[in-house]
Amino acid sequence: NFTPHMAPKKTSSLYIEIAARQEAAPDYAQLREASLEGLRRCGILRRGDRIVAEQYNSINPGYVLFDRFRQQNLPGLLAWLKKRGIISAGRYGAWTYCSMEDNILEGRGLAEALA
Repeated sequence: NFTPHMAPKKTSSLYIEIAARQEAAPDYAQLREASLEGLRRCGILRRGDRIVAEQYNSINPGYVLFDRFRQQNLPGLLAWLKKRGIISAGRYGAWTYCSMEDNILEGRGLAEALA
């Protein structure tokens, strides 16, 4: 809900990200129910709230893997790219863990800086 343009008035937009091992095929019905229950326990969803749209996406792989070489090589690699006018951003571009909301905000900030 960081911008009013993401959902119609009097509604909210939620993005739920769930990590699972690659070997396991996701049980979307079970994940949906567990997610809704968690949102209710947290007070995000209330009795009477209606879900008007849902979409499921499986991203493989969905996370940057940090290995023992990352910390020593990443600063030099990003500096090399920057020197050549390449802006490396986001989960994969900057080799960092960040949420979808972080990615959207970073992209927005980058667009504003470039404008």
